[in-house]
Amino acid sequence: MTAAEAAAKPTLSINIGPLFGQPGQVAVTRADTQTMPWLHLATNSRTVIPATGNSTGDVGITAPVPAGNGFLNLGAIPNPRGVGLIGDSHGVTWADKAVGFVLSDGNLGNGNAQM
Repeated sequence: MTAAEAAAKPTLSINIGPLFGQPGQVAVTRADTQTMPWLHLATNSRTVIPATGNSTGDVGITAPVPAGNGFLNLGAIPNPRGVGLIGDSHGVTWADKAVGFVLSDGNLGNGNAQM
């Protein structure tokens, strides 16, 4: 998504798939774009991969909630991690849950991405 799309919807709901009766762990971390050669699809060139933009904000996920319940607009909260609303990982013990994904980086510049 573009920076403008992310700013318009700062909390993205991600449903957690079937766990088949087993507990799971949901986590988020940043990765170097150069480790993902499939990103050339975003540039329409087989040889060009977006550069990794500088991190200027935070990335995290909320604790799991029942799917379809919705999430707060965490973009309106100055420091969602500082007040305990997001973290790097959460345990999940039941299916039909969702986590809210939040990324607060600013403009990464043309040709850059965050993964």
